[in-house]
Amino acid sequence: MVLPTLNDNVKMLFRNSPELQLNFENIVIHSKLTDFVKQVPDSGLSIKTAVNGEEHYYLNGALHTVQPNRYLVVNKHQQFECILDSEEEVEAFCIYLSEELIKEVWSTKNSNLGKQLDFECEQNPSSIRFMEKIYHVQESSLGIYLSKVIPELYAAIHRGGVSWDFNSFYYLLAEKLIDSHKETRIKMSGLPAVKSSTKEELYKRLSLAFSYICDNYTKDIQLDELSRVAAISKYHLLRSFKSVYGITPYQKVLQLRLEKAKELLHSDYNLEEIAYEVGFSDRRSFTKAFKKAYQAPPSAYRA
Repeated sequence: MVLPTLNDNVKMLFRNSPELQLNFENIVIHSKLTDFVKQVPDSGLSIKTAVNGEEHYYLNGALHTVQPNRYLVVNKHQQFECILDSEEEVEAFCIYLSEELIKEVWSTKNSNLGKQLDFECEQNPSSIRFMEKIYHVQESSLGIYLSKVIPELYAAIHRGGVSWDFNSFYYLLAEKLIDSHKETRIKMSGLPAVKSSTKEELYKRLSLAFSYICDNYTKDIQLDELSRVAAISKYHLLRSFKSVYGITPYQKVLQLRLEKAKELLHSDYNLEEIAYEVGFSDRRSFTKAFKKAYQAPPSAYRA
């Protein structure tokens, strides 16, 4: 059953419905389900993310699992199957954007994007095909935006009847989607592969390593682990990761640890506790890394 709420911009989904067609435009689907099976022959352009639990999508012959801190982009006119079977209620959002909105934002904000990236087919906004994969929210400007705006939207829905500027929301979401598309293409352009399909596959594998680091940076991550996660050799992982992200996997781990440490410096944790919390072996190594990165000791960032 789909019921309108919040000025008909958000539709609640509590159970499956045979007549439900998942090809909306500029609509938010807020679902709370324990089981759901749906084959979609002709989808709308959508961004799917979870508040808790997991949703599974079979798309392009592969399984894509949407969970918290992840999102999936599905292009318009795509075919996929959604399967959800959980003992606990899974709460998620699926945000649909219209083709006209994408065209408008593309034309006004990125009219010369195709020329910049040397992708002739993308000079026409009608031919845009976003990369369909599971993204970590820290992987793109769209993900960062989603990590901020979804909790705000969630709170507005649960307050009930609270006004929300959906026009701005859809336009900004479209802008971030296009920006992230541009970011991805620029990252891929530095990969050594000749064929665009090979570059895309390599990028997807590298993003698995990136996501793994984002989820496990407080642990002692070994290069062998990342190589297995990305299913590429250690040599190609190191070389290609830096080409795409501008830093090595180790540097990314260190970056995330220090960013988290800066947040914790405004808490009641002492420096030794912060060091262990973010993954350093001791306070000394944490302080040394912090001073090297920020040209100041951790104590200088205390509130």
